[in-house]
Amino acid sequence: MKKIFFIIPFCILLFFNLYSSKDNIIYVRTIDSTYIEPGKAVDFYSDEVISNIFEGLVRFKKGTLIIEACLATSWEVNDNGKRWTFKLRKGVKFHNGEIFDARAVKKSFKKRMGKYRSEYKKSEHLFSSLKDIKVINRHTVEIVLNKTYAPFLSTLTDTAASIIAPSCYNNSHFKPIGTGPFKFEKWEKGKFLIIKRNEFYWDGKVELSKVIFKIVKNPYTKFLYIKNNMADVSKIRSAKEYDEFKGDKEVKFLLSPSCSVHYLAFNTKKEPFNKVEIRRAFCHLIDKKMLIRHVFQNLAIPAVTLIPQHLFGFNKKIVDYDYNIEKAKELLKKFGLVKGFKCSLFYEKTNIALNKIANILKEKAKALNIVIKKIALPLNEMIKRVNTGQHDMVLIGWVAGPDPDIFFHPTLTIRKENKNRFYYDNPEYILTLKKARETLQKEKRIKLYERAQEIIHDDAPWNPLFHLKSIIVCNKKVRNLYINPNGYLIFKNAIKAE
Repeated sequence: MKKIFFIIPFCILLFFNLYSSKDNIIYVRTIDSTYIEPGKAVDFYSDEVISNIFEGLVRFKKGTLIIEACLATSWEVNDNGKRWTFKLRKGVKFHNGEIFDARAVKKSFKKRMGKYRSEYKKSEHLFSSLKDIKVINRHTVEIVLNKTYAPFLSTLTDTAASIIAPSCYNNSHFKPIGTGPFKFEKWEKGKFLIIKRNEFYWDGKVELSKVIFKIVKNPYTKFLYIKNNMADVSKIRSAKEYDEFKGDKEVKFLLSPSCSVHYLAFNTKKEPFNKVEIRRAFCHLIDKKMLIRHVFQNLAIPAVTLIPQHLFGFNKKIVDYDYNIEKAKELLKKFGLVKGFKCSLFYEKTNIALNKIANILKEKAKALNIVIKKIALPLNEMIKRVNTGQHDMVLIGWVAGPDPDIFFHPTLTIRKENKNRFYYDNPEYILTLKKARETLQKEKRIKLYERAQEIIHDDAPWNPLFHLKSIIVCNKKVRNLYINPNGYLIFKNAIKAE
């Protein structure tokens, strides 16, 4: 990436003059949110806004994977994990003045259950085990599951479990009203989204007046804002972006290991990727260590399985597919494919790192006489086409909570609401996951997840490539901004120093 020293356009100056303030933070992103309704949003860019407007019964303790009380103050588990009783925090109000209570919790969850489930795609895979929500009294609610579901508390940290004001659905247009540190103010799609301070936030004073999520579609141009002190924060998505600011005394970096994985997925229902040997051949095509050095430098770590190494359940015994062109050739030769074939590779167009990986893979595939057609699309269009099976391969990522099940189950099981972009179906794998989900003993769950990783590694419906660290570049005056385990920026304690 060349150093960016453009003449500042008038429209940028105008935006800066309108929203620049010591009490505001301008956060530049290349992609806009799609929804700001919990449960409907299925993309990172929506959820990072939602995480600052809404709250759940529990949350992550700052800087850890520990789950702590939030809108609930305590909870009890009974009936072998099928009944969860939550004591609710008193004195909390929604942004519109409504009282937070058990009725609001019940309405929030009921909206994402039953006849409405198809509308709330993210909620469906998280809360398919919900049977009923019971109001015990104004400050006590009982959640009843239809079966034991060990990861249930972890799922409640997801934005899809956010509690919304009962009046949000008083008409056909959803109103984003939560209890969080910021309130929704304005959204001009494709341009900017603004949240403002909740003056009556229950968990301490919020210093910032506003956070402006500014959309700058060109990934290079967005750094013009930071370079010229016209924005405060941006997400780093490649080593070249990192290099753009390394050594700049006016900025600093925030780094955090994230609960995420990026991978190359194969459509196992399409020729020739319905053959495990062909999928394995592609696994031998990528030198992950080289890829990390070339594309990410120190900003990511190679992935061996789908879960990051810092999460419980990671199988240390699995040996990754080595980079070996000759092995790949032998696997293709077995099926008479020495002359190669043509295939498509989908990925999100504004992601510089994924474009580099696509180029590397396309070049390496030439050694096998394989011609890869790169198809770079806007995120929403890409997901739409991949979800209907138009791809041969796709470069994509998954961000999850701190429980292995939230990696394993949504991505690699066949359910209408899941994100199985591989069309992969293995009965042993599904049975192993079922046992892990219904086992409350952590050590037993770990052994089951280790076995699940072995099955996936052998079947190779994908090649897990890297676990990207969450890295934010921000003006050095910005303080107390932090990244939660899902990779979302949390602004509630942030300030801009003089």
